[in-house]
Amino acid sequence: MKKLLKLLTATLPLVTFTSAEVNKLDSYHLFLSNWVMNSSDNLDRYLVEKNDTKSLSNTKIDIAYEGGLNTAGGFLNNLDFGLLLNLPRFENKVKLSVSKVKQNWNATDANGNVVSNMDTSSNKSDDDKYDLMVEYQNHKGKRSSVGFTGGVRFNKVFFEPYIGLKAKYLIYSNDLNLLVAKNVLRFYLAGEIRDTISAKYIRLIDSDLQFGWYGNIDYSSKSNEQVLKSEFILHKKLGEFTFIRGGFFASSKLTNFKNPKKENFELYARYHHKLLNRDWLYYELTPAIEWKNDDKFSGSFTLKFKVGATFGGDR
Repeated sequence: MKKLLKLLTATLPLVTFTSAEVNKLDSYHLFLSNWVMNSSDNLDRYLVEKNDTKSLSNTKIDIAYEGGLNTAGGFLNNLDFGLLLNLPRFENKVKLSVSKVKQNWNATDANGNVVSNMDTSSNKSDDDKYDLMVEYQNHKGKRSSVGFTGGVRFNKVFFEPYIGLKAKYLIYSNDLNLLVAKNVLRFYLAGEIRDTISAKYIRLIDSDLQFGWYGNIDYSSKSNEQVLKSEFILHKKLGEFTFIRGGFFASSKLTNFKNPKKENFELYARYHHKLLNRDWLYYELTPAIEWKNDDKFSGSFTLKFKVGATFGGDR
């Protein structure tokens, strides 16, 4: 408990800025956001050899710090980074991104509009690995899309080049329901083949309340074990930049797609709100109860907090 109090006390300066300091923070944010978008605009013009002066890029960078404590003695200390590089002149069908390795993805409707972007507990980062990916969208229809991918997965000590395929299919959609499936297949230079098959269901209960289910299975040619994950989510919007979310997450391991073995369970709640009344700055508080196979499912309590900022992407 003493550690937790020290952790929360360390965050107090974030909410005690003077108005002058907040205005200076806004100036820094505006400068960095313009630099991000202007730099990507210049790169976009260079790649297509055009000299127009239009500002088209909506490149966005997300940076977030997450910390927390667990009653089992663990301490969470994690820095997330994401870059969505928008090059509208050059891209057309090409997408470029840099992100921490996660299972996160957006569900879209038949027109390609984002319906939900609910981060889930199954979005556990993979050993501080990052993913630099280029995707060429070879086919995009009303219900499906298929693209070729290439890139490199890396961290401080190694990198893994790969090529692959990425496909999405809209199984069912109406005013209240959405069911989407996705398959990501990768062939790594070192010889490993990885395939992730996932599905996501969204039910709109009312204009501010959603129910969601997310599930996936991961396969690797280097292992006879497969990881199966599933999560149920209730998401309530309280304002333009505020929401609360409750969820239950479960994972298990299979051996050659047989004999499932329970691994982890998690019951959590999350509160998300803008910080300092700025829509580009936010914080999250997430209390959770976890049951892990490694701890013989004895149960432990975790309290996590997250502070994040978004630069660019607002033209």
